[in-house]
Amino acid sequence: MIQILKRLRSLYADLSIASKINLSNLIIIILPIILLASSANKVSSDIIIRKTINNSIQNLDLITQSLDNLLNNAETMSNIVVANNFVQEILGESKPINLEKELSYRYIISSIMDNVLEPRTTASSMVIYGDNGQIITSGRIDLLKLKNQRKSISDYKELLSAGWGKPIWLDLHSIEYEKGRESVDCISVIKDVIYALNGSIIGTLEINVNQEIIAGIYSSLRYGETGRFFIVNDAGKIVSSNNQADLYKSIANDKYFPWILENDHNGKVFKIESREFLVTSSKYKRMNWIVIGIIPLDELTDDSVRVTSLIYITGFACILLAIVSSMFISQSISKPIIKLSNSMTSVGQGNLEAKVEITGSDEVGRLAANFNKMLSQISNLMNQVYLEQRKKREFELLALQAQINPHFLYNTLESVCALAQLGETENVFRMVKALARFYRIALSKGKNIISIKEEVENARHYLVIQKIRYRDKFEYSIDIDEQIMNKQIVKLSIQPLIENAIYHGLRNKRGKGQINILGYCKENKTVISIIDDGIGLHANEIDEIMSSSYEGSNRRSFGLRSVDERIKLYFGQQYGINISSEVDKGTRVDIILPGDFNATGGSI
Repeated sequence: MIQILKRLRSLYADLSIASKINLSNLIIIILPIILLASSANKVSSDIIIRKTINNSIQNLDLITQSLDNLLNNAETMSNIVVANNFVQEILGESKPINLEKELSYRYIISSIMDNVLEPRTTASSMVIYGDNGQIITSGRIDLLKLKNQRKSISDYKELLSAGWGKPIWLDLHSIEYEKGRESVDCISVIKDVIYALNGSIIGTLEINVNQEIIAGIYSSLRYGETGRFFIVNDAGKIVSSNNQADLYKSIANDKYFPWILENDHNGKVFKIESREFLVTSSKYKRMNWIVIGIIPLDELTDDSVRVTSLIYITGFACILLAIVSSMFISQSISKPIIKLSNSMTSVGQGNLEAKVEITGSDEVGRLAANFNKMLSQISNLMNQVYLEQRKKREFELLALQAQINPHFLYNTLESVCALAQLGETENVFRMVKALARFYRIALSKGKNIISIKEEVENARHYLVIQKIRYRDKFEYSIDIDEQIMNKQIVKLSIQPLIENAIYHGLRNKRGKGQINILGYCKENKTVISIIDDGIGLHANEIDEIMSSSYEGSNRRSFGLRSVDERIKLYFGQQYGINISSEVDKGTRVDIILPGDFNATGGSI
């Protein structure tokens, strides 16, 4: 996989700018369209499914509420009938009553039953089974079929006794004793008839609720084109459906049945026989039933499919438009860039005159203008670097000449000879030893940057020599902060300044002079000061000495400017030397160096 990605990245890198723009635009347009279409389809489908689940659950709640009303009405009917005086008298009479009175009572009770049942939107028939053997029915019951078919009511006595006087509902079953129909599928409520005088059970009332009445509760509810509602018991048997043929069938083996047993007031999509259906359910605990709504998913998502198709068609048109516009844009961008690239190639081959033709003020035009400006700056910088390097070499050569200045060497050797003739062997020894150490540090194996400690030591040797030569002409002191001893300095920076102080400040002074050398940190900078109390300088002399255009051959000006410019070359333009002086009072020269050991140029 990694190799494939590397290969694709390599192929993309080799494409021209125009091809990259065209390919990128196509990818940028195609991918969002595909993602938009798929996400729109998914989101819209999810929204539709979620809303359908909510609407379906509302309908299921209506169905369960209607079922409750239906069953409550049936139980109310049972209460009316069992409390009727005629029912109480005919079933509770322990002594036989005459036939005429019995027939009269039976007729009255049957009429009461029919009146209670009308208009038969709650229940279809009623039967009273007396414990004394009496059977009283509503008008639609075929008594002969009833006597032949019915099971003994004693089958339900155990259930009735557990709830003494409370109605008991029987799940879906079939009866064949209603007139005009061979068989009726119904649910039934049975209730004990309790004798009001002594509280004994004198019979059992049976009210039959036709399944068609139950199905009529939800038959008017529209659920898509082919969606439907039905009711099952907790064993999975269908107990109510608009399709009569579905009754008594089992869904226990259907894949959604375990889910509806565990979930209430919820919905989920299931695949049934290669087709997806949305199934919603709500439990009706009074009868241990589950009301189910089921609808094909493609009916719900048909609109979202049309939206997705429209997005794809629009996207295809956008792709065609993008190809045309991308080609135009890529050409308008790539041509100036190609010209710029060709110019850069020419510059890379050494032609700094390869300017780019500027054709506009857009980003590429500004880039071309900056490129041309950069070429000019590079050319100027190259010239400047060349001049600085040449100047640096000149100063280094001059500094080297100063290091091995024959005049200083001759004067020192002459002084050694004179001292030897005078027999001052101690001074001869000191002078020769100081001279050797001076040149050892001055040469420094070709290094241009040394530590302040080494540079101060070199200056000390120089002062020893000069102090012997000039004897009592001057005194000197060296006070350098130990914290700066390991910081860096350009070699032969202090000695030329001491030389200037002796030759041009103290030599022409009457009496003994003083040279003080100080070293300290100030405002994150390292400062080394050479202070003398000689004849001093005029302000115009200082300006002339430090002027970059000053070309005098005066050795004094060369020494000072040489130190200043070498420090600037190595450490930066913000460093160098500062001169302050007053005539007949003395001169102070400050060497300004970086305070940080790793300052710019510090490790050269």
